[in-house]
Amino acid sequence: MSSLFRFCLIILFFCASCKKPDKISFVTGGFEGAFQKAKLLNKKVFVFVTDSACNRCNDFLDFLNKQKVTVDVLKRDYVCYKADLKNINDQKFIQLIKCPSYPFPYFFDSNGKLLAFGFPNSKIYDITDLSKITLDNFNFRELYNLSINQEQYKTLITMNLNAYLKYYYATDLEDIKESYEIFYQSLSIAAYPFNIYYSKLNLNMEKQRKKKLDDKIANLNITSSDQFIYQEILKNLNIKNVGRKQLEINEELAITPNFEKVKINLNSRETFTFYVKNLTSNPLAIEHIDQDCTCLSFKWNKKPIMPNKYGQIKVTYHSNELGQFEKNIFVHTTSAKSPMYTLKIKGETI
Repeated sequence: MSSLFRFCLIILFFCASCKKPDKISFVTGGFEGAFQKAKLLNKKVFVFVTDSACNRCNDFLDFLNKQKVTVDVLKRDYVCYKADLKNINDQKFIQLIKCPSYPFPYFFDSNGKLLAFGFPNSKIYDITDLSKITLDNFNFRELYNLSINQEQYKTLITMNLNAYLKYYYATDLEDIKESYEIFYQSLSIAAYPFNIYYSKLNLNMEKQRKKKLDDKIANLNITSSDQFIYQEILKNLNIKNVGRKQLEINEELAITPNFEKVKINLNSRETFTFYVKNLTSNPLAIEHIDQDCTCLSFKWNKKPIMPNKYGQIKVTYHSNELGQFEKNIFVHTTSAKSPMYTLKIKGETI
């Protein structure tokens, strides 16, 4: 065997061994198309809810792509879709599932039934057994702010997803009527802005149902994350002064309440999002933020917050000590009446 031939074999072997590992392949064209494709192929659907500007989301996706077994299962058995908060077309899906945080993985069957959501209790993301992918009950209640359990939540989302897809792909009036009925029936499990809004689109609703729907709206519990996710829907539902009712008022600013009763694992990082609403008729800016601990880091948009609009402050806590903690964040703004506002994160490192 000539030296040149041996050299060529070595190069070919080296190139083969350097082949890049497979990555999760996400379809494009909207989540509606992803579910339609899954039904045609009789595959399940994996939806990765993310924010393209979120480093933690990108890190988690990198982590997933390193899980060979997981990637193989997703490529073989699933149609995968990435729902990005920054994509206006994906916001509908995020509203539908009432997604409170990012990143967040969701698993559906080919008919749109929600099978699992959340994270496994292991160092690897094993999706061969979806029963192991879940949230603990405390975190579920804290994140979603719904007075139902996780199985009821799965039913709620399944009903509303199927109703929405029927509405989206409606070919006649009967399809639309059926979708309205499913939306309305889902209210018996839990009412949230998405199913209330689509139920209210039914202009031929009976008076008794209209009254029940109005009662649901009057008693709707709007969280700070809801205010961010459902801004346009809340406006269309004519729910006024949501910010003033739900946020702590400080003259010219409304800021989401402090985080309390937080539980964090030792040597981990947790990010908390505060929403700031400008109640004035002029732009307001967050100039800088101070803290009482180097264990805190911040991100916020340096651009002014327009009147009646929201800004975000993302605070990341790096836990390095066991026990109770209380951290103060001092927000300095251009507001004449509220030049400095103190935020707090309180809880326990376990």
